[in-house]
Amino acid sequence: MKYMLLIYHNEQALSEAERAKCYAESTELAQEIRASGQYLAANPLHPTSMATTVRVREGKRLVTDGPFAETREQLGGYFLIHANNLDEALAIAARIPMARKGTVEVRPVIEISGLPQQWQEYANDEERTRTMAARRSTAENRELVITRILDAPRSLVFKAWTEPEHLERWQAAPQGFTVTTHKSDIRPGGGFRVCMHSPEGIDHWLQGTYREIEKPERLVFTHAWLDTEGKPGHETLVTITFAERGGKTELTLHQTGFKSIESLDGHKEGWTSTFDRLAEYLAEEHARGADPAWR
Repeated sequence: MKYMLLIYHNEQALSEAERAKCYAESTELAQEIRASGQYLAANPLHPTSMATTVRVREGKRLVTDGPFAETREQLGGYFLIHANNLDEALAIAARIPMARKGTVEVRPVIEISGLPQQWQEYANDEERTRTMAARRSTAENRELVITRILDAPRSLVFKAWTEPEHLERWQAAPQGFTVTTHKSDIRPGGGFRVCMHSPEGIDHWLQGTYREIEKPERLVFTHAWLDTEGKPGHETLVTITFAERGGKTELTLHQTGFKSIESLDGHKEGWTSTFDRLAEYLAEEHARGADPAWR
């Protein structure tokens, strides 16, 4: 379900430094909930001194400066999110920086048919229209596919994903992130639980269950982000295949079950960075020559 989080505060009470800090913290929150597939949109608003009000009475339009009514707190911005229920939406609303100084109103969105999609804004730009059409098709298919050629034998790449001594060294996380907790039972039916600490100091928890492990060809597992209370959110399914390519490995990731294009894009960014990190680790292993797979 979609929820609109409306942010109200006394716009006269914030200094420029406080406003800048609020924007920075809100951006971090938006990035975090984008990674969990819950982000749809967010923006601050200019102050009410730049507002204009329109009313239509008896067929006549009346335009005046300023907001409709004077209030102690003014609408200063919004988040538009996906949440499974009101409690989940409230948990996100409580993390908005301005909730500490003002008020965040949480209201479910009524979804009606016939409304244009967000990419309609590009209708007058031919190139962007084609790009948005491609993204729309991807969103409808709900599938992320990434293929990467790694300069390492397939057996070693498979080990990097399935043996703790390898996982602990490259950590299976995007570049810049530090894995502070990594518990895994790598077998069909076993699970994993990971905490990734972002460069901004935010902990991102995720968990999953291994569905299939076919050495050295295929790895299938579920993937779900955890909320602040440790409850798993929407679950996707990840399939990774490993193909031999003349001493190198063609790694292909398929991830399905996305709720939105924003979630798909966020995972694409994260996995791409993760594969960069894996490539660096494999290069280090090659330089060490410690594994017989290199010989």
